[in-house]
Amino acid sequence: MFSRGKGTLKQQLANIRPALEELRSKKDERLKEFLKIKSQISQICAEIAGCGQSKGVTDQDVDQCDLTMKKLGELISHLDELQNEKMLRHQKVKSHISTISELSEVMSIDFSKTLNDIHPSLSDSSNGASLSISNDTLASLTGAIHSLKQEKQQRLQKIQELAKFLVELWDLMEMAIDERKAFSNVTRLISASVDEVSIRGCLSADVIKQVEVEVQRLNVLKASKMKELVFKRQNELEVIYKGDDMDVDSESARQIPTSLIESGNIDMSKLLQNMDDRIIKAKEQALSRRDILDRVEKWKFAVEEEIWLDAYERDENRYSAVRGAHNNLKRAEKARILVSEIQSMVWNLTAKVKAWEADTGVSFLYEKVPLLDSLDDYNVQQKQKSRGVGLLVLVSCLCNAQGSYNARRERCKY
Repeated sequence: MFSRGKGTLKQQLANIRPALEELRSKKDERLKEFLKIKSQISQICAEIAGCGQSKGVTDQDVDQCDLTMKKLGELISHLDELQNEKMLRHQKVKSHISTISELSEVMSIDFSKTLNDIHPSLSDSSNGASLSISNDTLASLTGAIHSLKQEKQQRLQKIQELAKFLVELWDLMEMAIDERKAFSNVTRLISASVDEVSIRGCLSADVIKQVEVEVQRLNVLKASKMKELVFKRQNELEVIYKGDDMDVDSESARQIPTSLIESGNIDMSKLLQNMDDRIIKAKEQALSRRDILDRVEKWKFAVEEEIWLDAYERDENRYSAVRGAHNNLKRAEKARILVSEIQSMVWNLTAKVKAWEADTGVSFLYEKVPLLDSLDDYNVQQKQKSRGVGLLVLVSCLCNAQGSYNARRERCKY
């Protein structure tokens, strides 16, 4: 401090000057701090506004009448807020760039061009400080992400539709597994959600074009393949019919699909579906016939044994010591047991066939003849056979009785 009013004016000024110089120096330092902080504030504001570099801050931009620490603290606090805002915007820009990169990879879109169209600074991510963080840039990045997500959704829907059609054509034409592998990367997307699709290039324009070309190729191939598949189904039907002795006119059955194909007025897919339905129905019917057919085979075998037994019992030399007589004797014993069961076989078989026909509404054919008719014929033959045997016994008895009567009559003469 200096003493007031002592000494000359010169002396007083000389005493004041060091303090004045110190204050001026402090003012200059404080002003530099203000300018530095204001310059930083101005630069961040310019970046947020999208103006690039700020125009610079001069002494005139600082209110030199208020260089207090309070004012400086307010500026520092404002600078901190802006720096936090800048950091958040920088993170958001980086996040948007990362999202655009992922979307671009999935669809094989030029990532650098997309960013450059938004702002040139974004295409060089190596220099983080140069990234534009303006409102316009953030809005453009958000818009680009929205557009890319919509494009991804549309491409996924298109490729899913093509993939489903592709699978239908494969199944329709019974394409081999090896032929399908080339497009396994596409078919695995059929049930995928848009968020699940992240494989590089899986939704590229080239992939979609390849699938479209393959679908067109298969559509052309389908026309010539359909006729072959129809007759393949027809052969399968005939095998089922033949295997279970089901009646079918093969020539007539083949003529119907041939006429439909040649007319050109039939949907081949519907025709194939109809053939598949017939195959399923034929398999079900064949399965339902299996038990009856097994019983028919047992019945036929028993009848054959019955015929053999009849011939055996008529053979007067059946007990002679010829080769094989012992085996025939054993067979005859088994045959008699089997023949004794034939009638119950016929009754049970008849009941089974009637129940089957009532359930299906059609006649059970065996060797193109209703099986019930064959069973009825057998019953009639058995009745006739029984009457024939009875008549032979009666005739034999009558003959024996007549012989006895004649003998007694002759004895009476003497």
